Amino acid sequence: ADIIPKGAGAVVRKAQTSDGHSAFWTNAFPVQAIDAASIKIHGTGTGAQTLGVTLPLNTQFNTIPGIECRVPGLTLAGAGIDDQIVITFPTPVTFSNVISTSGGASVDSFSGNGSSIVTINLKNVVNTRKTTVTLLGVNDGQNTNDVAVQMGVLLGDVNATGGVDKNDVSAVQKHSGQKVNQGNFRFDVNATGGIDGADVSVTQGQTRTSLR
Repeated sequence: ADIIPKGAGAVVRKAQTSDGHSAFWTNAFPVQAIDAASIKIHGTGTGAQTLGVTLPLNTQFNTIPGIECRVPGLTLAGAGIDDQIVITFPTPVTFSNVISTSGGASVDSFSGNGSSIVTINLKNVVNTRKTTVTLLGVNDGQNTNDVAVQMGVLLGDVNATGGVDKNDVSAVQKHSGQKVNQGNFRFDVNATGGIDGADVSVTQGQTRTSLR
């Protein structure tokens, strides 16, 4: 039988031993994020929109593409920052540090220690590479563990297949002339707020590149 005290961060398990006594042990719930995204600003002025590419968390690395297909920069952090990752937790958390491994990217700064939303600013992000960002020692008041997020960076890979080809170019052309919204923002690869010939040109220039 399982006993779950209200507000607990663990399941208390109970079983009978062979001699009839009760045995108890606990299985702790790991600290888990509920969402992660690579955020960029599309457009300028009052019409600007902040839109994010969903990124895979620890257990989703092989199930969600998480490919950032837009140009570097254009984040809320301003000049010098290539990409900005926002990780959301169900409750406030603390953590000891943030590191970036693989892909050449480095952590420039971060904020949100002690809150439910953590923002990480990356620089030196390399196109065609995957980057794993890890929050170390994440604690929700009950349990402590690391939480990792993975982002693949491939400019022009609007259909998130891991390679840029004629299908990506065709997809951008199909949406040319549209204003950006939540459903089509990937095709605005230069994040100007509108999809046009410039986006087509950027995508064409990236054909035959692939994520590695």
